[in-house]
Amino acid sequence: MGSAASGRLLGVLVLAAALALAGCGQTTDLRLEGVSGTAAALGVQDVPTGQSVSFGSIMLCLSRAGSATLRSVAVHQPTGDIEVQAFAVRPNPFTRGLEGVGSARGAISDLHADLDPSAPGKTVAGVCAADPTKPTDAESAHSVELVVQVARGGGDVAGGSALDVVYEAGGSTRTAVIPFGVWLCAAACPPEANALYKP
Repeated sequence: MGSAASGRLLGVLVLAAALALAGCGQTTDLRLEGVSGTAAALGVQDVPTGQSVSFGSIMLCLSRAGSATLRSVAVHQPTGDIEVQAFAVRPNPFTRGLEGVGSARGAISDLHADLDPSAPGKTVAGVCAADPTKPTDAESAHSVELVVQVARGGGDVAGGSALDVVYEAGGSTRTAVIPFGVWLCAAACPPEANALYKP
């Protein structure tokens, strides 16, 4: 084989390898719906030790077409003694004329008939809006509300600025740090427990 032909063959092989690696590098990432860099936190005050509080309106979507199955949720880098007792998902309630959970004292199972923490296959399959500043109704309808039930084990303040959500997608297990903070306070909560940051 001449040097020109072998050079062309080498070029084709390099291009094919690059395309294969690019395809393998595509992952389905779990995200908080909205503009990248947006973060929120919600705190509930005057919460007795051990009382369950449920937080919702945490809207999730995917970076690309696919499916993600949620396996566990924990408070990211927690302050104080806080435990995630249960979690559940449901289709976007806002696009169905319903309200999001927000925060509510009590267990998830006491809130809504369509929220079941024991249900298998807690799945997110909707792709995030192409333009998160102007999501279409169809794009919003495919997002999923995550609801998390937590309790404070002791201390005056317990919580964290984000949630660690372990999920399976595309044959691998990953952890998404969802920038939605949850806080439980024995008395008043600090300012960072109720905040919305947009870039």
